[in-house]
Amino acid sequence: MSKIIVKTPRGCVVEQRSKGGKVSTRIEWDPQFGPEWTDRLNTAQARFDVECLRLCDKYVAMDTGATKNSAQIASNIGEGELIWNTPYAGSIYHSKRKPGGMHGALRGPQWGDRMKADNLQHLAAFLRKQVNND
Repeated sequence: MSKIIVKTPRGCVVEQRSKGGKVSTRIEWDPQFGPEWTDRLNTAQARFDVECLRLCDKYVAMDTGATKNSAQIASNIGEGELIWNTPYAGSIYHSKRKPGGMHGALRGPQWGDRMKADNLQHLAAFLRKQVNND
């Protein structure tokens, strides 16, 4: 995925004519709107990616920790895609095993989906806070 870029439309003039005359309005965007929101949304995306990695940490199946730690190296933080990059990560993620027993009660397959299901409200509030600069 690529970075978010916010562009603003060109300004325009709106005229309304009536029997008594005309009213004219010129609409222009603040030139800093696009760059400011581009920066704000890309920063929020990067922080959201880091928060998702942090929350996934206790869900990722673990033996030696290679899969768990691979996301820190393989993911492009800020692009909205987290990657666990070991040769066996896909087979573990999609396996039919039940969570637990892989060095922790929450660890096991579908760690991203299970983390999201358990933390959806937190993630929504976190992202809202990041975008609004609270």
